[in-house]
Order: sequence, then structure tokens, then C-alpha cells
Amino acid sequence: MSDLGVLPYFLGLEGKQVEDGIFLSQTKYAKDLLFKVLRYVVGTFYFGIWYSKDADFSLSDSDWAARAGSIDIRKSISGNVFNLGSVVIFWISKKQDVVALSSSKAEYVALQQPVKSYGYEEC
Repeated sequence: MSDLGVLPYFLGLEGKQVEDGIFLSQTKYAKDLLFKVLRYVVGTFYFGIWYSKDADFSLSDSDWAARAGSIDIRKSISGNVFNLGSVVIFWISKKQDVVALSSSKAEYVALQQPVKSYGYEEC
């Protein structure tokens, strides 16, 4: 590092060079992150979900899927939405891992997934 000169910040790390070594810390990164989190918490302090006294408190989930939205990507997206009454409380989505350009390849990929879950990597 002596060829590079003094390196105060690199990849989110703060470096302090002294004669016998280098001290690396994430102090600046942690302070910036903490400030952003606190700013978010202060800005959303009074946010919440309102339920009237006659609200339906049943928990439900629904699956959804979207076919390849872009011809460039060709990956489908699927997900779940969880509702408490009529309010969404959690959702998750996942992009398809593998794209099959033929139906036989799609069947091969579909059959390969359960086999991989048992620990067999090569099919």
C-alpha cells in the first residue's frame, strides 16, 4: 500500500496507516447507515395499519405469477401476498432461476429440481 500512498477510504472501509501497520474500520459506513435508519424511523414513526372494529381479521395468502414480461429477460416472476383482513402485511416475489427455450428443456429443468433437493447435483 505504500505505492498507493495514504488510503483514507476504500470500499466502505476507513483506513489509518501508521508506522507499524494499518487499522481498517467501518466507522464512517456504520454512522451513515445508522443516520439513514434513524431518519427512516423518525419519518415513519406514526405510520400504522387501521382496522375498524368490525374488520375481518382472517389471515390469507394468495399466489400469483407473471409470464416473461420482457423478451430480453424471458424470466417469469412468481410470488405470494399475505393479507390480514383486507390489508397487505407481507409480500415476496422471485424471478425464475432458469429459462428454458424448449418444452423438453422445461420438463428436464422441472424434473431436476426435486432431485437436487435430495442432495444429488448431477442428473
